Amino acid sequence: MENLPEEILERILSYLSPYDDMLSAAQVCVQWSRLVDGIRSQRWRRFYQQIVNAYPKVTTVAVAKDKPLDSQRRSWQRPRSNIVRLTNTVRNRYKDSACYYKDSVYIFGGISMSDQTAFNDLHRFDLRNRCWSNSTLITKGTKPLPRGSASMVRHDDRLILFGGYCPSTHHLAHNDFSELYRFYNDLFVYDPLTSTWTEIKITPCNIPQERASHSAVVIGHSMIIFGGISKRTSFNDVWILDLRNFTWQQLKIDGITPCPRGGHSQIVVDEKRIAIIGGQKRLGEHFESLTDIWLLDIVQQRWQKIKVINENWMAPDIWYHPAVKINNIVVIFSNLISTLSAGVNAVNNTFNFDVTLNSISNLHMFILDFSNLQNEKITFEVTWRQPIALPVTSNKAHCSVLCRSEIFLFSSSNEETLYIIS
Repeated sequence: MENLPEEILERILSYLSPYDDMLSAAQVCVQWSRLVDGIRSQRWRRFYQQIVNAYPKVTTVAVAKDKPLDSQRRSWQRPRSNIVRLTNTVRNRYKDSACYYKDSVYIFGGISMSDQTAFNDLHRFDLRNRCWSNSTLITKGTKPLPRGSASMVRHDDRLILFGGYCPSTHHLAHNDFSELYRFYNDLFVYDPLTSTWTEIKITPCNIPQERASHSAVVIGHSMIIFGGISKRTSFNDVWILDLRNFTWQQLKIDGITPCPRGGHSQIVVDEKRIAIIGGQKRLGEHFESLTDIWLLDIVQQRWQKIKVINENWMAPDIWYHPAVKINNIVVIFSNLISTLSAGVNAVNNTFNFDVTLNSISNLHMFILDFSNLQNEKITFEVTWRQPIALPVTSNKAHCSVLCRSEIFLFSSSNEETLYIIS
């Protein structure tokens, strides 16, 4: 192939998988490395433009069944879609934790949609071959206890798991929120190279309280968590974990702050700022949906509420719908009509913790334009764009993970289906 014209060689390399195959090709020689870098940049630009222009490709990855999946598409004309068949899947669940690492998406734990059983199994989806590696990964070390709504993020070659909760079915008849759930503030590290879990023991004098449905991101060597829900309270505190020595520090913030919440999304804006989107606010034993957006300057330790433009195009549910940031836009997959009707308290328009999360609905893609946050302004604003329908069905609390030039969306509902959006 060394005598091929460069444009022909580039065309051949463009058919490689963006994962291990592309990485291996880049190591052949300087020329191939340069061509691979160009192909990756082109793919990313094309992916970004297809999302921005509301014309993504949706690949449905599903267990083979007698009923063809094409019959579920109904009348959608856009986006484009195709189907890949699976031979195995993950037992249906929600509130699982997901993280992208190299050529795979790792799924940990979650709660059963049928009987509220919590899991502590770990699964790996092979993005290159579009299949689950095994029914369950065999791991070593100290495994986390079963849980859902934990945070899981990647730092270097490690996955960091924090917090979460486990339903206590023994106490369900008591109808007392504090007895229905057990919450955690423990910390675990998973090494994908050795498939080993390690529990990180930290002196309990300066650590976050037990919580679930919080958010976490990594900036540099720090994991930043915000908010969450516990037995009798919700949080709006900010904690930073130094991932080199595993020490916690709570930010002391003056001025206005977001109200306590859980089920929100947290986005990295740049190396010193994060954004919080939506979530749910606790009102006694019920919760109220939130749609506000806040910006935190970690260096100055200051919150600022963000002005929202085009609220009529806003996603009606921005709780338990994880957001994905692509360049200067944020993508949220949500239903077009609020699901609160399944668990609404008619007096104060609130909903129960788990009642509405099992409902299956068709998803739309909602886009938030974050480009104004990149400018140094006194008043920041973000803009909602017109949503588009997707040939995607899901319950709430699904996983959305940004990979290489594609989004992995997993909701192990009764259809046992996941989606690749590119």
